Amino acid sequence: MAAAKQQTLSFEVRGEVIVSRPFDFEAMCLMNDIHTQPNRGKYSICMNAVPYMFEGTKVTNEVLKNASVEEMTKLCDDLWQIYNDVIVGISKKKSKNVQSPAGD
Repeated sequence: MAAAKQQTLSFEVRGEVIVSRPFDFEAMCLMNDIHTQPNRGKYSICMNAVPYMFEGTKVTNEVLKNASVEEMTKLCDDLWQIYNDVIVGISKKKSKNVQSPAGD
């Protein structure tokens, strides 16, 4: 049986690479809550989930507040890709289970 790939983020703090918790249902919900609001871009959608992903690590909220725009953009881009991978995966699973009304 194949195991699902756990998707994480990484961030360097004082020369040490810190890996986040795996993307999970809670992170997805944090992103989806914002995604369903009108006029939200991917950075707005990701900003609540990035701190959650690093809870309990050396990447504290203070570290994230002091991160450069480039660093935060990279984290959000990576998290957005994970989110999209999950959404596309869910969509593909649903489409396999949907039967054609024409009985195809």
